Amino acid sequence: MELIIYSDSAVFSAEVSPFLYQNEDVNSLFLGILKQIQTGHYKNYLLALVKEGEEIIAACLLTPPHALQLVVFQDVPGSEKEIARHLQNLGIQVSGIVGERKVCRLFAKAWIDKSGEKIDVLMDQGLYRIDAVNKM
Repeated sequence: MELIIYSDSAVFSAEVSPFLYQNEDVNSLFLGILKQIQTGHYKNYLLALVKEGEEIIAACLLTPPHALQLVVFQDVPGSEKEIARHLQNLGIQVSGIVGERKVCRLFAKAWIDKSGEKIDVLMDQGLYRIDAVNKM
């Protein structure tokens, strides 16, 4: 498993967008911030894909001082731990994490196991989606 960092947001977007749009409702925040990066709203950012061979396992987006966004596309045991390890080895500072609850908890546990930092859940929120409208 390798973490590939992208300096070109267009190349990153072309590679990851098809996966993000498969669950556009869930990944809308990631997609929105990626679009802001592409339009120059953020100058300091980290875009990374986690790959196993040629397969994309996960995507990371970080715009300091905001929290890391992590989307896992394939459930590979230990992937969150590997992502945390790679980011820590690169000296990346993570102030928080945004993503699916299970993914965030696994990442946070891996992060603090190595760093010894303390974590707090600041917001445990949900997402609502409408699939149909009943006409009156």
